[in-house]
Amino acid sequence: MIREIADKLAVWTPELTNVSGQNIVTCRVVNVQSDRLGTVYAYRGNTLPEISKTLWQAARLAVSVISGQHAGAYLVCSRSSVGFLRDLLPLFTSRLGARVVVHVHGSDFPELLKRRGVGPLARWLYASCEVIVPSSHLLEPLAAFRFHRLTLCENFAEGGGDAARSEQSSGLAPLVVLWNSNIMASKGIAELVEGVRLLRGEGAAIRLVLLGRPIGDSERSEADMRAYLDGLRGEEWIEVKGVVPPGAVPEFVTASDVVALPSEYSSECQPLAVIQGMLAGRTVLVSDTAALRATVGDYPAIFVQRNPGEICEALRPLVASRIRPSSDATARARDRFSPERFDRCMRDALAPPG
Repeated sequence: MIREIADKLAVWTPELTNVSGQNIVTCRVVNVQSDRLGTVYAYRGNTLPEISKTLWQAARLAVSVISGQHAGAYLVCSRSSVGFLRDLLPLFTSRLGARVVVHVHGSDFPELLKRRGVGPLARWLYASCEVIVPSSHLLEPLAAFRFHRLTLCENFAEGGGDAARSEQSSGLAPLVVLWNSNIMASKGIAELVEGVRLLRGEGAAIRLVLLGRPIGDSERSEADMRAYLDGLRGEEWIEVKGVVPPGAVPEFVTASDVVALPSEYSSECQPLAVIQGMLAGRTVLVSDTAALRATVGDYPAIFVQRNPGEICEALRPLVASRIRPSSDATARARDRFSPERFDRCMRDALAPPG
């Protein structure tokens, strides 16, 4: 039994109880790759009591690796400077000869390696790690840095819905636009709302459904976003659903015509919301960024700038015509983001070297 554990990688991750795209991926990796992964060392927030607990967890993991209780670590990394310091001990074990596999979940990872202050130390530590990224747009900026190995393993989504609304006449029901992500200013929520409001001002039949919880960012605080979301609850054409169980999300995607995410969030990498829209064969409206272009690939998405006028113009023809992406495009997306393909990719990435 001890030998069996010693052959596995310890897991370093934020607490997995909160529902997020990153945690959905991590939970699947931990569950499906249980023959490769051992003890999970999870940490919580940044309050003073939690910081001390996190440091204790990091020390426990490092000792378990250095003492041979585990073969190394599978690390779901942070990209912030403070988060990097939190990851420091697990990362340092790679410099002591342990195997450290790092799973990146944000587009801002290259910025960490270039950042003043922590950048040189980050580059030194990550040079001896195996790094997994979910999006092809990260391969070029990361080519400038040295890693023990760099692997692309795109994320997954389950389900795919059906085309139940695809043949609806525009005269029978309003166009349904779905927001299926955290409610953050930098993701373009306000611009989407105002774009839909402009269309409604022209007399268009259109509704907006909002999933997700308010989160603060560099543009607006969490309190601001909560107040903003509360203000939208009085709009009869907006359904504020809040956080729903992951298993319920496909029903909302299937009931929609458009999945919208005009995001300029700096960490946006391969959002689950967009993938779910593609798997269901829905029209996908996203901002024109490298991360979102890489996510949609050859799927026929609509690219917009993050402003209400352009979003309004992009949605206007969809009110009159509900033409869907082809079934071939949907089938390619379902194959590309299938859980089975993801499991195979992660199995290869976690396989012992040699």
